Amino acid sequence: MGSSVFCYVVIFLLRVDGKVSQTSRYLVTVARQPMVLRCEQDLEEDSIYWCQQEMEQEPKIMFYYYKEHETWINSILNNFHGGLPSSSFCYLNIKSPGLRNSTTYLCAVGG
Repeated sequence: MGSSVFCYVVIFLLRVDGKVSQTSRYLVTVARQPMVLRCEQDLEEDSIYWCQQEMEQEPKIMFYYYKEHETWINSILNNFHGGLPSSSFCYLNIKSPGLRNSTTYLCAVGG
């Protein structure tokens, strides 16, 4: 029996007054299979954040958009790509998930 490595990603949203939604709450995938996490908001906020939270650690901002300008905080995240097709929708693309990417990803909005 062959062994497969699965990545377990938990997606939560930090809620602010209004609505922030996502396409799925939990996502399990096979290692090295690209995946996309989505975040949508109707708050008309100028800022959208993607954070990563390792087990028993504080969340760390990976990158954020402010008025459609993308700013990356952590330079070692070359396995990730973000996108902001509109001011109310953004995504996080994990190009080749591995065990080190098995963590919680958070989407937050706010000004």
